[in-house]
Amino acid sequence: RVVEDRYKADLISKNDGDELVRRTGDVDSALNMYARNGDWTKCLSLAEKSAPKMLPHFLIQYCKNLANKGQISQACEELSRYGPPPEASNFQLYKIICGDM
Repeated sequence: RVVEDRYKADLISKNDGDELVRRTGDVDSALNMYARNGDWTKCLSLAEKSAPKMLPHFLIQYCKNLANKGQISQACEELSRYGPPPEASNFQLYKIICGDM
């Protein structure tokens, strides 16, 4: 177990999410690593394929990030592509995006 944990930590430190998923199956760690590193394309793609229940979480994180940078049209495109999660906690973000369009 210790060896496996160190191996995962090494792959994470090398930003090797593909290998992390392939060798250990640890999709959650790979998703978090991609998000931390701002590699949203890989993060959302992996979530869509391997962890669809996590996709809304990472999609909203990305869209908040884009909105904070003033990239409203990009945030709108991402929400259109993946579908906006219906949770009421996201409505304020949607209002900001729609208001700035």
